[in-house]
Formats: sequence, C-alpha cells, structure tokens
Amino acid sequence: MMKLIGVIFVMLSLVTGIQLDDPDDPSIRTHPFGTPCATDTKKAWLDIAIVLDVSTTMGAANVKQIGLSLASELSNYAFGTYDQLFTSRVGIITYTSQANVIGDFYQWNNFTEISSALVSLKASTNDSSAKGLTNAMKQALKWIGLDEDGDSSSFREPIVILIAASLKDVNVQVLQNQSQNLNVRNLITVNWNPSDANLTKVLNEIAAPSFNVSKSDKTVYADISWALLQANCFCITAQLSVYDKAKKRIQKYADCYLLNQWDGIEPTRTAMEMCDEGYWNVAITSNIKQIFVEKDDFLGDFGVDSYYTGLHRDENGTWVWYDYDGSTFPLGNFTVWDQGFNASSAGNCTIAHAYAENTPYLWQTSSCYPARTDVMNTVCQSRACDATHMITTNCGGALEKWKTRKEAVKQQKIVHKISD
Repeated sequence: MMKLIGVIFVMLSLVTGIQLDDPDDPSIRTHPFGTPCATDTKKAWLDIAIVLDVSTTMGAANVKQIGLSLASELSNYAFGTYDQLFTSRVGIITYTSQANVIGDFYQWNNFTEISSALVSLKASTNDSSAKGLTNAMKQALKWIGLDEDGDSSSFREPIVILIAASLKDVNVQVLQNQSQNLNVRNLITVNWNPSDANLTKVLNEIAAPSFNVSKSDKTVYADISWALLQANCFCITAQLSVYDKAKKRIQKYADCYLLNQWDGIEPTRTAMEMCDEGYWNVAITSNIKQIFVEKDDFLGDFGVDSYYTGLHRDENGTWVWYDYDGSTFPLGNFTVWDQGFNASSAGNCTIAHAYAENTPYLWQTSSCYPARTDVMNTVCQSRACDATHMITTNCGGALEKWKTRKEAVKQQKIVHKISD
C-alpha cells in the first residue's frame, strides 16, 4: 500500500523564519514574483477587536480623534451578522485601571452603529492607570476564541487592534504571554506615545511582524487598513512573503505551499496526481519563489534533494504551469535549467534537483511517472484565503479538513500520514 506523507508548514517568515528581500534587479521585477493579496475591503471577512487606552495619558483629544479616524477607515468595510459571508464584525473594549466592554461582535451589524460607538468614545478625566489592559486583552481573545474560555467557530479571520499610550501598572509579562497565544499572529499594536521608550519596546515586541504602527507615522490609519487586509490573506501551510525594503515591512502574497512526500507510488500515477485536492504542482515563475522554496525549512529539514515541479508539456508539446484553478499558462521567461537541459530536452515533466546541501535546485526534464524516476516528492501550491477567496473555496490549504478555524490552527505543525 502506498502512503502519502503530507507535511504542513507554518508560514515561517511570519513566525521565526526567513525574510526575503524584494529584489532590486530590474530583470527580476519584469516577472510577477507573487500573487497579490486581494485588497477589496468591502469583501473582507474579519472579526476585529479594538482595544483602546482611554486613560488620562491618552487624553480626550486623542480618544476623540482616534474614534473619528477609525470610523472613517472602517466605512470602507461591509459589516454583517454572524453567518453573512464576506462581511466583518467589530467589538470595542476600552481600558484604564479597569476594562470596559463597549460592545461585542454580536451587538452591531452595520456601519452606522459601529461608527456611532466609535465617535462617542470618551477619555477618563481622572484615571491615569492602564492596569485594565490585560483584562481587556483577555476579553478580546475570548471573543475570537483564543483564550482558555473561548470557543469561537466563526469563519472570519480574527485580529486585535491594540491602541496604547501607557503601560502604567500593566503586568507586562501577562501581556506578553497573551500576545504569544496560539493564533495572535494578527495583533496590530498602535503606539500613541512613541516618546515612551518602554511602551515602544513592548508594543514592537508583541505585535505580529510588521503590524507595529506608530502615531508618528503619517500613514498610521492606512497602515492599519493594510494590516487588516494582510491578516485576511493567510495560508494554513507555508505562505510566500517578501520583505519590502522601501516600506520596511513584510508583505504577504496569496501563494501557499505544501511539500508532499510519498513512500511508494503506483507505476501508473503521474507526478501531476501527487497533490491533494485543491492543490496543484508548484509554479516557480520568479526568482523570489525559487528562493522561498529552496530556503524554507520544508526542503532542507526533510532531506529533499529532488522534487517534481508543475512545469509540464501540454497536449501540444508546449511547456506550461498550472494555475490555481487547474488551468495552465506558458512557461514564461524565468527558468533555472540544469546544465545539459533546456526546453528542447526529452521528457514531459520537470524535476528540480540540488546536488548538495545549500546549492540551488535546478530543473531537469524527466518522465512524468515517479515510479520510473524514483522521485517521490513534489511541492504543491494553493491560493491563499483573502478578501475575495472564502474558506469554503478550499483556499489557504484545505481548511475544510478541520471543523473550525481554531481547530485548523492547532494542526499547523503536525506531520501526518494518510493511507491511499
């Protein structure tokens, strides 16, 4: 009996792993190096928990301005009830020495109500403490099902926006532990007092990578909106990301990758049948994708020296890649053929082969039957979930295998075997 070993990978660039530089080489820029995440805010599907400091340190003028500006930014989003697809929900918690729930995800289902709540926010006139921050965060995590008492089954992607001006009386260790919660990779921190060195340090540390925003940034609200849409663009498997040197932040792309390894395969099964439903063999259309596949731990750590790519000849003998919908498109200009191989070489499929550790994976034409080549690995790709691709479309890495978003997250680091 042949078996498939499916290895699911966390997006390493967003946790502890590599960051790829956006290339300066114009010859690379002529080729799209990643699929852009959707930016249609009207179709975003987020659970947004706003946690706002309303202490005297923040001040009345700042609270008023923040409420007005957030209302303006959120006017671009669509809001709905629990089961309305392609809509978002908002909850608001303020804090001083105590946390105060203004409204949860179930209280409002349209922008008018949310806007009214935001523009009505008031700062304290006599409480300078921020001690209630950790209780406010605990409540926010409970809403999105990410604390010990929470049990969210919402299809929406959860995100917390923490806007703070002080850490007075705050148990920072508790706050740091909360930020390390299983799924709080979507934590935006907004520093409203950047002159406070300790506040700046802590907020930068607990924010999701590139989701730390400062009042001193001229584009602070645009940056928040960017982070919201980036949060809505996710994979359960490895996700392509690039470090944008101009904007000094990590940019995620809507490209998800999964290494499939087989420990035996039928002689009649082709390389194009090695990926799970919803996946297609990888299309390496840019230097960035090539580097990501090479450098990400899911090849080197598993001792993979060869794998099938998605490059194959169609019925007309033309070299083509698979797109995310199963259609095909031409090879294009980006190639990394091994010495002695080119588009005219014999063979209808391609294998990427590395001769030694830390050397490039170069393309070789080959048979399409793994049983003949003894190459039992392939890298598979799927389209990320984002503002135009819902979980129900099998985006992001076969999410339908898990009953809830929360359960899916728990499976991020497993290695599993599936009998075929």
